[in-house]
Amino acid sequence: MIAPFLLCVFAACFSKFVYGKLYNPSTVFFLIWMLLLAFSRLGLFGVPVPNSDTYLLLFIGLFSFFVGFVSVDLKKWFGRKNIFFRKFESDVKYSYVLNFKIVIVLYSITFVYLAYQAVIVIGLLQSGLTLSAIRELFTSSDLNLLRQSNYMVAIQNFIATPTVYLAIAILPIEWFKGNRNKIFIVSTILMIIAWVLTSGGRSVILWMAIYVIYLYKWKGVKIKLKKENRRKIVLVVLSCIISLIFTTISRKGENVDFFFQMYQYFVVPIAHLEYRINELNASFFNVYGYGMASFYGVFYPFMFILTLAGWKYPIWLTTIRDLSFMNLENVVLLGSARMNAFVTTFFQFYLDGGMFGVFVGGVLFGFFVMHFYKKAKNGTDDKYTLIYLLLLQKLIFSFVRFYFTQPVQGISFLMAFFVYKRIRL
Repeated sequence: MIAPFLLCVFAACFSKFVYGKLYNPSTVFFLIWMLLLAFSRLGLFGVPVPNSDTYLLLFIGLFSFFVGFVSVDLKKWFGRKNIFFRKFESDVKYSYVLNFKIVIVLYSITFVYLAYQAVIVIGLLQSGLTLSAIRELFTSSDLNLLRQSNYMVAIQNFIATPTVYLAIAILPIEWFKGNRNKIFIVSTILMIIAWVLTSGGRSVILWMAIYVIYLYKWKGVKIKLKKENRRKIVLVVLSCIISLIFTTISRKGENVDFFFQMYQYFVVPIAHLEYRINELNASFFNVYGYGMASFYGVFYPFMFILTLAGWKYPIWLTTIRDLSFMNLENVVLLGSARMNAFVTTFFQFYLDGGMFGVFVGGVLFGFFVMHFYKKAKNGTDDKYTLIYLLLLQKLIFSFVRFYFTQPVQGISFLMAFFVYKRIRL
């Protein structure tokens, strides 16, 4: 544990020195993993302490992220930018504005879907079901009251959930930009509330709070918000915290141990990673995804179109998909913690190519996060700010999974390239 921990300390300090701001993605990432590594050694609640092989994997993964982060600036440090292109780029100025035609279409379909689902869920809650039961229905792979047909599942996966994931990032971007369109703000808030109610999900609440806080530090301080607007930010963050507590109690019961919940969801994934990798090595040795485990969600829309044309998934790809997602839904007991799904971002990288896959995956992801961080220009370029926030969420929650393995995450990320349109200044 010492080697990856010291790496995190060095990388966090180095990034703060080089990039200046404490909230740069590299410093944020390594500060989070410093805490996770420290707590993983405690073995609380009977959770097994990871062995040296697991910490070696984490060291390789963390180091590869660091390589990816700093490689973005290699050209600046060791080379000179072409003067002609630098001049050409400065001659034409562009900006991005929200494409309301696309937003209206996405919001309309999502509202109709969520309204229909809300009627069903309210009836189920009145009949005595808990929010935890609603969550099980929502995440089930079988057809049920919330997944009544393949058409409903398609709307959920291709439009509704990806739109909600986009909306929670777009709303604070537009608000800090000065867009106080009440219809847009109210409709977005109602859509988020409806999604939480009909899915039992809590993560979007936390993501929203992170986006608001991050944009305030990144952009809000610079534009010197009025006291009234700063109070609104505090109110939004407090509302998110209260909502998160409420949904947690609704799902886990009034006697929920919040410290255990945090330890289970934030720290135990490291031990769960070790358990799942041992499974892979024992039963699926030398079975690799070559990128499909990590980026299945990005390729899924295109493969779906191919299946409509008669294409069938090869057995290899079906196996990788099941190992990357379906198999992880099976609950395992690690001490007092019942774990599924949360295996850290390094699991998908390992499934794609072993230790080499961990290194390559980390380098690529670290590079693109830092690349879009710089493209976003401190929150002033809305399209790239949106893309960066979506990547930041996946970076901060790297203790969960590599989110691009999920189709809804892949689709929402692809949508981000189209919901803003470029205009010439």
